[in-house]
Amino acid sequence: MNFLAVLQIASVTGIWGISFCLMLFAATVSVLLSGGRVRGTRVWLAIVTCIWFAMVIAFGGWRLLSHDPTQNTVLVGLVASDLRQNLITEKPDDTIRLMRSYVEQAQTLAAQGAKVVVIPEKVAVLVDSELPEVDPMFREAAEKTGADIVIGVIHPTTGAKWNEARLYLPSGEIRTYDKHHMLPQFESDLTVGTSRTEWDENSGHWGMEICKDMDFPRLSREYGKDGTALLIVPAWDFVADGWLHGRMAILRGVESGFTIVRAPKQGIMTVTDDTGRVLAQRRTGAEPFTTLVAAAPVHHDNTVYARFGDWFAWLNVATALWLIVSAAVESKLRAPV
Repeated sequence: MNFLAVLQIASVTGIWGISFCLMLFAATVSVLLSGGRVRGTRVWLAIVTCIWFAMVIAFGGWRLLSHDPTQNTVLVGLVASDLRQNLITEKPDDTIRLMRSYVEQAQTLAAQGAKVVVIPEKVAVLVDSELPEVDPMFREAAEKTGADIVIGVIHPTTGAKWNEARLYLPSGEIRTYDKHHMLPQFESDLTVGTSRTEWDENSGHWGMEICKDMDFPRLSREYGKDGTALLIVPAWDFVADGWLHGRMAILRGVESGFTIVRAPKQGIMTVTDDTGRVLAQRRTGAEPFTTLVAAAPVHHDNTVYARFGDWFAWLNVATALWLIVSAAVESKLRAPV
């Protein structure tokens, strides 16, 4: 994930190209060190492998140089609290207290210039009876500051229980996004979302996902096909997996061509562009409320992977099957009669 020149191949092949590079290098070294191959064949294998890596790195370098993270930027604000009493509230009094605290934090970040404030996933269980008090707080803050505010909650309704991101726009409009991919066992009681949430800002086309949604490429590819330039992601990590889980999400931006603003609790806040550059990051938990303000480029890149999906993986499968069949036929032809 830190070797950005190789990481760019994901914009063409998805993660499969990165795996291919890792396995190709190991397999090539294995063949070159073995004595069971014709010398000329081994030389050609070394040449072809070197050409492949030269092409991958050259493409990566070109893509990095052609993407300027300082163009068409907006200031984004991220805020999270890892205090035990703030991880997820269920009692109405605790929920209202925490919501007021996050409203204050959002207003502070907006005063610093943030045009969107992102608050983590599942900060509270928010029932319908609490919405008449909570929604006006965030709506008023968005209207006064001119900033979008996104907050993640558990929202039980009749017959369903949603892992929901609520978006409060300065216009007074409220939009929601429901998580698609649940964490097994821990979220088995939650209802699976089926739609995407997208909207247009002056800077470009924006969208939302939640935490584990970013583990799977298909949903992000759909956003990429729609021309999404900035993806907002409330999340909840588990301290030890903060780097790993955050980097999994960053790869989705490379694959499908958009900037990602990811605000977890118990993790690492990140702002990354569509090349995987980490433009800003901060680990949560150091203060009662950890905040981060950074410039995020609103940029969309029409990637090959967003358009054609897992074509490279299927090409590898087809090639492997062809090699197996060819080897079997050749072995049969050489067998003594």
